[in-house]
Amino acid sequence: MLTIGLLLCQLALEQFYLWAMRGPGEFLFTTTAISDPDFMIFVRIVAVMFLWPTLAIDSQRFHDRNRRAWPVFVLGAIALCLAFAPPSIVDPTGPMRTVVITGALILLPVVVWFVVQLGFLDGTPGPNRFGPSPKV
Repeated sequence: MLTIGLLLCQLALEQFYLWAMRGPGEFLFTTTAISDPDFMIFVRIVAVMFLWPTLAIDSQRFHDRNRRAWPVFVLGAIALCLAFAPPSIVDPTGPMRTVVITGALILLPVVVWFVVQLGFLDGTPGPNRFGPSPKV
């Protein structure tokens, strides 16, 4: 659940930046926010800042579940690529609309699987191949 907390902190930082720079009428995920180059630079900086702790916490949680952590790094690489993609590519109303919507529909079950694995399922009882249980 710590990963969800990091994501919420990241979104809150981005929202506060929008309110500070453009006033209280601006919200995340609007076309005007995404098309603002200063805001996108801030989003990229925050994404890189939060990437390392997120990867570390998620990989530790996967190891707690006695699973390898490579899916964490694959999803992290995808998130990093999306963070640095030009706005015209990730805009769901733009020319790449079909690709963006298809990609989102493919990633949705993956993200749900991550949330279930990392947030709701208990770790392996006792030690596993990655070391002792952190609960002990």
